[in-house]
Amino acid sequence: GYSAYLFGHLQAGHLSQVSMIGLPLFVLAFIRLTNRPNWKYAFATGLCAFIAASHPSHVAYMIVPTTCVLIASKPIRLSYTKFAPYIVTAALTAIIMLAPFYTPLIGTYDSITTQAAELGGSQSKSMDLASFITPPPDNPWLPSILRPAALRSVATADETHGYLGFIAIALATIGWKTQGRQVSKWIILAAAATLLSLGPLLRLSGTHLHLLVDGSHHPIQLPYAFLSQIPILNWSRTPA
Repeated sequence: GYSAYLFGHLQAGHLSQVSMIGLPLFVLAFIRLTNRPNWKYAFATGLCAFIAASHPSHVAYMIVPTTCVLIASKPIRLSYTKFAPYIVTAALTAIIMLAPFYTPLIGTYDSITTQAAELGGSQSKSMDLASFITPPPDNPWLPSILRPAALRSVATADETHGYLGFIAIALATIGWKTQGRQVSKWIILAAAATLLSLGPLLRLSGTHLHLLVDGSHHPIQLPYAFLSQIPILNWSRTPA
């Protein structure tokens, strides 16, 4: 939510992405709600969900997966009478606040779907598998001999930079090795987000990978290829 990539995207003109700032706030509020169920955190969770869900795709690709993983990681049962009223209140708060904005979308579904299909981008604006460990082409520390490989891994200048940073990878690995049980939920979320960011087809260093079946080459399809066929989810045309 507060990454440099997000703020760079905002400066490029996609101001609606500012709503992603609500995602980490939603996560923090929801964790507080699961640890200490009360009305204050229920309404705070609903408010943060409203901010993060201002784009329909954020509901499917962020709010719902995050909620499922956080609930599954807690020894809480939704049927438990002490917790259920609070999570229902949080959900209703978000739904009531979103209703005035989402309702008009129902009447414009066809036009939005058509426009999204015309703009395209689900393949060109998806992450290259190599981009996660390849610094951007203009990185001052990148040796010139590796610059061509970096250019192949980045399809567009503003949407497909997936470089995680070796320091961040090292810190995440240390956390996983030392606190595996506590960070397992974040590992699951990170793995799911990484997989979806790869888009509908698997690409490595600028080349789509294929499987040879009965003498014919078939591109390797990923879960996003299925999700992009679902109504409303097909509005998300930039997996990266």
